[in-house]
Amino acid sequence: MNRSIAKNFLPSRLLLRCEEEKDLLGIASRAPLIVILDATSPEIMSDLSRLMRRSDEIRSKPLFFIDHHRRGPVDVEDLPSAHGLRLEDAQSTSAIMVHILRNLGLDLSAKSEECFRIAVAAKAGIETDLIGVDQEGIAETTRAALEYLDGVIGERGEEILDKLRGLKQPLSWY
Repeated sequence: MNRSIAKNFLPSRLLLRCEEEKDLLGIASRAPLIVILDATSPEIMSDLSRLMRRSDEIRSKPLFFIDHHRRGPVDVEDLPSAHGLRLEDAQSTSAIMVHILRNLGLDLSAKSEECFRIAVAAKAGIETDLIGVDQEGIAETTRAALEYLDGVIGERGEEILDKLRGLKQPLSWY
């Protein structure tokens, strides 16, 4: 999901992007668990990676990751305190999260603005991960997540996504 959506559209402080946090050390120090989504390679999460190299306390904190990317030669998964879910056959971490939420019994179709925004952002995240994937190559699990989100966001959400799709953003924003 791109940075603009995470920062400006999601409910406040729902997701923290480590490269945008001025007090990353303070936040990580206070956190009982660090959850990493969609990026377990230190090259991608550079600020957190630097912090972990400098701080034994942060490096020893429990880490939980959810990712659909291949395991890299250097990876969060290598840390003794890291546990998580890596589904390389999945096409999107956002789709994985939708299935996790649904399996936990959490329904985004509740009539709240927060649920609506999360659903719109999740669909944007899936669409971003599907750039370059032929429609016939979309996995059934990804299709199921998209169908669910379509039912949640409706016409209003699609109008927002149409506007977002029209924005040209540098790939470094993803």
